[in-house]
Amino acid sequence: MSWRKVGKAAGGALLDSVREWIAIIGGLGAGLGAGLLIWQGGVGSIPGIVCLVLAAGALVSAFFGMRDRDLGGWAGAIIALVLGIATFVAFGLATGT
Repeated sequence: MSWRKVGKAAGGALLDSVREWIAIIGGLGAGLGAGLLIWQGGVGSIPGIVCLVLAAGALVSAFFGMRDRDLGGWAGAIIALVLGIATFVAFGLATGT
């Protein structure tokens, strides 16, 4: 095995790790936002329902971001991160904080 192949394999593993961590952070952010929303009792409002839908979408995207190793996995991870942030924005609108 050449050093070039070793470097390529290590770089691929590093990129997979970065993709997985992006998906994990997005999923945790969405789960935390939805959990805080339920704990604060803001589920009955329109922003509260939007927050829960965004959280569900982020968790599904995070799953595909963790599972797929191609461009779809990167898309899933980035979508999970964006939806995780949007979940916190909707949480703030639903609870007025």
